[in-house]
Amino acid sequence: MAAFVQTELVNNFRGIANGSRRHLREAFDGGSTDADKSLARVMGEPHFIIRGTTDSNTAAASSPVISLSDYGVDFPADHVRNVVVDTLAWNGSNRYRFVTSQQVLGGTNPTLKGRERFITRCDAYYSATTADGTATTEVAAECIGPEWWDGADPVAADASSNAIVISWLGGNAPARLIIPGMVSHTDAAAAAADARSLQHGVTSLTNGTTTVFVSDVATPTAANFSNASAFRASAMLYPPVHTPVLIDTSATPDEVIIGALGISSDVVEWYIRVYLEDPVRALLA
Repeated sequence: MAAFVQTELVNNFRGIANGSRRHLREAFDGGSTDADKSLARVMGEPHFIIRGTTDSNTAAASSPVISLSDYGVDFPADHVRNVVVDTLAWNGSNRYRFVTSQQVLGGTNPTLKGRERFITRCDAYYSATTADGTATTEVAAECIGPEWWDGADPVAADASSNAIVISWLGGNAPARLIIPGMVSHTDAAAAAADARSLQHGVTSLTNGTTTVFVSDVATPTAANFSNASAFRASAMLYPPVHTPVLIDTSATPDEVIIGALGISSDVVEWYIRVYLEDPVRALLA
């Protein structure tokens, strides 16, 4: 199967001038496919709903979910249209739910403008108290996984050999990208001798983990944490699955598509909703 296999498509798109008023009038008139699409728009339903499956991590550009251009979505010159993609994906173990947006500058060959924006929070936080320099006790209320994740919150093993491994997704689970963030160590009764040096080390996308190294400033090989202290760390994690807005340059003219990046050797089911904002004229001098 490899690339995305579409199993269902709902098309509510109707590109008309003076959209809101005409959609409302057509919805009241009823009795046609166009009226049904207009009613969907008045009710705030997505322009497109797509269901399908993947069984590999084929690159999103080679695994198209839909070509918006093929369904008549226009990207007029000197206009920016924002495309919002609401994705729910699941395999046999986990569900992933996230919302992204991407600006597209129109023209004969549309182009992406700016970066894809994750509306869903991707930050994760880990917190623990320490007792004897190596043992840690997690502070559950402060161990918070990313919003797109429906599994367990971050956990970590006790410090060993001056290192603590944080499982940001509560166990071995993959992430597409991990950006290590803050690391801190606080001790209400700290003295100069309690100073510690902390830094992120090895990152594993396969397991969704980062390693934090801890050392005593005065004696780097000594006990890791000062007693009765608190350890906190953060990271930004992006889900292993992805539905980016892309430009297909193999078509003439170029087309705006949405792709699907799945998980290697794993069947993933997809429920994708696409919302299109009206084009806005944004002519640069």
